[in-house]
Amino acid sequence: MTFLRFLLFLAVPILGLLWIQRKTMKTNYLLTVLAVAFGSVIYTAPWDNWLIIHHVWWFDWNRCLGIAVGALPIEELCFYVLIVCLGGFWTSFLYEKMKPDFGAAPRRPMLKYGAAAVVSTIWVADAIYLAYYTSAYPTAVFFAQCLIITLPALIVQLVVCGDLIWHRRKFALMATIPVGLWLTVTAGTSTFGTDMWTVNPLYSFYRIPGLLPVEMLLFYQLAAALMVLPATTLVQIDTEYFREPLEWLQALARRHPRAAS
Repeated sequence: MTFLRFLLFLAVPILGLLWIQRKTMKTNYLLTVLAVAFGSVIYTAPWDNWLIIHHVWWFDWNRCLGIAVGALPIEELCFYVLIVCLGGFWTSFLYEKMKPDFGAAPRRPMLKYGAAAVVSTIWVADAIYLAYYTSAYPTAVFFAQCLIITLPALIVQLVVCGDLIWHRRKFALMATIPVGLWLTVTAGTSTFGTDMWTVNPLYSFYRIPGLLPVEMLLFYQLAAALMVLPATTLVQIDTEYFREPLEWLQALARRHPRAAS
């Protein structure tokens, strides 16, 4: 299978979800998902480029179109976009089917800031390992790289509305897990499983025979969560929860009308 065929295969459920919701998905929601999708390219591409340059992982260029963006095949950038769209469209679809009434989320600042602090501590420890201990424990490199790129985005979400996400945790889990599993199965069988994508075995704990490195089991769940969690807050806006920051933005706009216009 070529990289392009894999992308087309991955696009089938995404287009199906979009078609099913063509009359129900709000335009603002769709535009937000697309904005996050293209933003993910800007955020993730330098990290991915670094991994290739330093031979942490690589692609089989014989199965790519041959169009490079830095050290990346252009299909890899398209893959970022598809991941985000899959998470966003699936979350919207699940919400329309379940029609949950989340109710108002109680404010729990200790919960969201405490969770952000815990994840931040993990990220700092991870950064220290990458800075000083990779030569001593090289097999943890790919796992550490997966955390170094995903955890900052998770920390931001926890700081902004971690208590709101916790309030809707059951729905968030039901939305996240299927997306992560779908990415794991498709990538495990079609890309890593066929050596179209390869992680350097020197930098990985273990590769499941015929499938993917074990680190990707966590990475794909985190990747799914990074889109599903904000989507969970967008499918049903908690106006009371966001009232204070909205009022602050409105006050700021009144003070600086030229900047707002």
